[in-house]
Amino acid sequence: MTKKPTELVKLNLRFDEGLRAALEKRASKNNLSLNSEIVSRLERSIEIEKVREERLTDLRDYLSSEWGSDVFNIALSASKALASIERSTGNRWVEDERTFKLFTLTLLQLAKNYRDIVMRNYAKETRPPGNWFAEAKTDEQLAELFAELSGISPPYPRPDKDAEYQAADRASSLREFKQKIAKSRPLPGDET
Repeated sequence: MTKKPTELVKLNLRFDEGLRAALEKRASKNNLSLNSEIVSRLERSIEIEKVREERLTDLRDYLSSEWGSDVFNIALSASKALASIERSTGNRWVEDERTFKLFTLTLLQLAKNYRDIVMRNYAKETRPPGNWFAEAKTDEQLAELFAELSGISPPYPRPDKDAEYQAADRASSLREFKQKIAKSRPLPGDET
């Protein structure tokens, strides 16, 4: 039986005594019952979350209109790439020369990839992260991978590769994706 949104329901909660005592103290200070204090706090937390989501949407809309969708999309991808780079190197980009170099190379790769996507109007193909950072790669290859991780991967076909290589590369990427996606866990921030 479906309950109406205004219908009161009973919910049993378990939490430690310290939290109960703190809630009871605040309830007394606010002239509320313990139940009313808990309900009030839950309602406020939901309202705060709703306001934050609305503000984030407003901010995204504002930045997109101010910067233009191209710059906004690149900036959003750059922030995701930077988070991945700093997590992988264990250093902040402003404090470590290699992390800075990876970030600047990734920014260039993002801009190139985005332009290629727009110019060629092809659908993007992404590769899963796998254990790519542990493998020996050049900084240029890592920059390409970080750019792909952030959501702007190079479009296919790649003009610098012949058709046979492109077909093999796409097939290999698809196989790797299917194999690795089951093994890999999402990086923080990739849930969005």
